[in-house]
Amino acid sequence: MKTLTQLAAAVCVLLVLGSSATTAQTTTTLPCDIYSNASTPCVAAHSTTRALFAAYNGSLYEVQRASDNATLNIGLLAAGGYANAAAQDSFCSGTSCTIVRIYDQTSNHNDLTIEGAGGNGKADSGVSANALPVEVGGHRVYGLYFAGYQGYRNDSTKGVAKNSQPEGLYMVTSGTHVNQYCCFDYGNAEANNDDNGAGHMDSINFSIQCWTSPCYGEGPWVQADLENGLFQSNNGYSLNTSNTGWPDPFVTAILKNNGVSEFSLRAGNAQSGGLTTEYAGALPNYYSPMHLEGAIVLGTGGDNSAWSSGSFFEGVMTSGYPADATENAVQANIVSVGYGASCSTTNPIVPYISVAGVWSAAGETAVTVASGTAVDLGPQPLSGGSWSWTGPNGFASTAREIDNIALSAGVNTYTATYTVNGCSYKQVFTITVPSAGSYTLAPLTTTLSVLQGATATDTITVTPTGGFTGTVAFTASGLPSGVTASFSPTSSTSSSVLTLAASSTATTGSSTVTITGTSGSTTAKTTITLTVNPKVSTGFSLSSSASSLTVKQGASGTDTIAVTDIGGFTGAVTFAATGLPSGVTATFSPASSTSSSVLTLAASSTATAGAYTVTVTGTSGSTTASTTFTLSVTSGNSSTCAVTYAISPQNSSNFGAAITIKNGGTTALSNWVLSWSFANGQTIASSWNGAVSQTGANVTVSEQAGQSWQNIPAGGSYSGFGFNGTWNGTTNAIPTTFSLNGASCTVN
Repeated sequence: MKTLTQLAAAVCVLLVLGSSATTAQTTTTLPCDIYSNASTPCVAAHSTTRALFAAYNGSLYEVQRASDNATLNIGLLAAGGYANAAAQDSFCSGTSCTIVRIYDQTSNHNDLTIEGAGGNGKADSGVSANALPVEVGGHRVYGLYFAGYQGYRNDSTKGVAKNSQPEGLYMVTSGTHVNQYCCFDYGNAEANNDDNGAGHMDSINFSIQCWTSPCYGEGPWVQADLENGLFQSNNGYSLNTSNTGWPDPFVTAILKNNGVSEFSLRAGNAQSGGLTTEYAGALPNYYSPMHLEGAIVLGTGGDNSAWSSGSFFEGVMTSGYPADATENAVQANIVSVGYGASCSTTNPIVPYISVAGVWSAAGETAVTVASGTAVDLGPQPLSGGSWSWTGPNGFASTAREIDNIALSAGVNTYTATYTVNGCSYKQVFTITVPSAGSYTLAPLTTTLSVLQGATATDTITVTPTGGFTGTVAFTASGLPSGVTASFSPTSSTSSSVLTLAASSTATTGSSTVTITGTSGSTTAKTTITLTVNPKVSTGFSLSSSASSLTVKQGASGTDTIAVTDIGGFTGAVTFAATGLPSGVTATFSPASSTSSSVLTLAASSTATAGAYTVTVTGTSGSTTASTTFTLSVTSGNSSTCAVTYAISPQNSSNFGAAITIKNGGTTALSNWVLSWSFANGQTIASSWNGAVSQTGANVTVSEQAGQSWQNIPAGGSYSGFGFNGTWNGTTNAIPTTFSLNGASCTVN
C-alpha cells in the first residue's frame, strides 16, 4: 500500500492490555487441528505465545541479543503448550533482544524473517523481544509490538494460496495499539516486495486508517488489504453502521477469500464471546479474480509501507475457504486460553515536544528554549487509558496534550502519568529557559600559588548565554591579608587578566578567592584556590614560557621551564611533573639545571583527551618551588571523522535536521565536541540528545553529561542528535566544514 509520508505519525500507543481470567490450555484440539479436521488445513501458523497444533513441540521464535549478537530459539514449556518466556528472560538479562525469526508451526516451514527493502520503504528492523508482555493460560509470554518501520516477511513460501486459489486467515491483535498509517497487515502479499496492482494481496489489515468514507465510529476496524485499497465491503466503506470498530485489548480478526467472487470479514473480542460477521459478499470491482503471489507479510504493506503500529500474538493462513462454524470453533479456543494483561517493564509513553509550532521526533524529553518561546507537550498513545500532569507552581491537568505551558527562567519540570487497566507509567519532561542576557565566568586555572613579595596571574573568561552582549566588570573577594587583586581590563565582554600581588608580609596558607562579574543587575561568580607561600631569603622560583600547551594524541609538545635565582641562590634544580593525564609522559632536557630546562610532553595515541593542570616542581636540596600550566590533549584522529547532515522537514521559515557523526578512528570517543558554522543566518530553536551552544553563526554540540550511551565507538557512529531551527526562507545551505574534538571532518 502507498500513502503520503507524514511529518510526525500520530500513533496510538498502548502497551498494557486488558485483564482476563487465567485459563490453562488443556484442550487437545488447537486452531490448526480445528482447521485440519474441517478440511481447510493451516499452510502457515505463526505465534510467539503458544502452540497452534496440539502436537507441536518446536520453536516459536528466535531472539538475538545486542551484547554479543548471539541467538536463541524460544520453544514451548510442553507440546501443545505455551512459550518458554523464562528462557528468553534469562538469555536477554542485562541487555536487549530483538525477535529475528518467527517459526511456521506447519510442515511447510514458512518462517518469517525481518523484512528487506521494498517499493515503498527501506529495510525494516525487528521488534523488541520484551516490549509486549501478556498473560496467556496463566503464563507470562510475549507478543510482537510494532512501532513503525518494523516488519517480517517470507517471499518464497510453500502451500500458500496463489492466483485465484481460496484461503482463510486469522490473527489475534490488540485494539489499543494502532494508528492511521499504512499498513499493519498479516497475510498474502507480493513476492517482489512491491505494489503489483489490484488483487495481488489478501491480508488482514487492522488500523484506524479509513480508506473509503464513511467509516463508522473511531475504529480500529478489521479490513481486507487487497492491494491499492482497504476494504470493509465490496464498496470499500462499511455497509454496517454498527461496525464502529474493535478497541478491545485483544481482538480476533478474520478474513477469508474464495479468490474468484466473494470474501468475508469477521471479528470478535479474543477474551470473551463469539464472532461478528462485518461483511460477507462480492469482491470489489477489479479484484475478481484475485492474482495472489503467495508471499507472507506481517506488520507492513505488500510494498513494505511500514508506518503503522500494531500488536500480534498469533495467526494462521489456511488452504480452502473455511466455514463460519470452523471459525467459530477457533474463536472459542482463543477465548478459552485467557489472553490477559501483564504490566510492562517498558514505558509505553512516547514523548513529543513542540517548540514554536514544530513537533520533535519521537522520544524527545528535554529541550532548551529562549524566553517567550511557545512549548507544547504531547505524549502518546492518543487513545486508551487516562492522563494526569503535574508541573511548576502547582500545575495540574488531565489532558493528554498540554499547550503553551508556563515557563520561567531556569529548569522547568513537567511530569505526565499515563494509567491504563490499573498500570501507571510516568514520563518527565525538562524545559530549560536560560536567563535572558546571562553569562558565566571561568578561570584558566583553578589553583594559583604565589610567594610573599611576588605576583601570580590568571585569565578570567566570560561566556555569554541567551544572547548576552553586555560588558562585565570584575571584582575579587576572599583575599587573604596582604594580597591585592587587579584586573586588566577592569571590565570586558570576553576576558580579563587577574593579577594577585602578595606583600612580603601576606598571610601564608590557602584561601578561596571569589571572582564576581557584574553587568547591570546580572552577576556571575567563579572561584580560585590561592596558596601564599613564605618568602625565602635564598632560593629560586620557576616559571613556564607558555601558560597553556596543546598536544594531539600520538604527538608531543614542549615548554621551557625557567629557574630564577632568589637571594644569591646558585644550586642546580632537578625537575619533575605531576598532574599528567593517562597516556602522557614528561621528560626534561636537561634533567637538572641552574637556568632552564625544556619539558617535552608526549601523548600516546590513546592518551585521555581533555584539559589538565600540570604542576612542574623543582627541587634543590631541601628547597622546592613549583609552577603550573594548562595542558590540552586533543584527538589525533585528524582525518578519520565524517558527518552526515540531513535536513527534514522544511517549510518557509522552519526546518529540522538530523546529524550522524562517524568515528573512523581506533579509539572510542567520549565527551566529544562537534563544531560548525552556519552560512545563511540559521538559528537553532531546540535540540535533543546533545548539549548545544550557538554564538552567532558558530555552533558547538557536545556529549551530554552522564549520557555514556552517546559515546561514539571506534569505527562506529552516533546518530541520536538532531534539532529544530529557523532559516531565511531563501538559502538553507548545509555547513561545509565540521570539526570533532578540534579535528576536521569529511562532510557526506
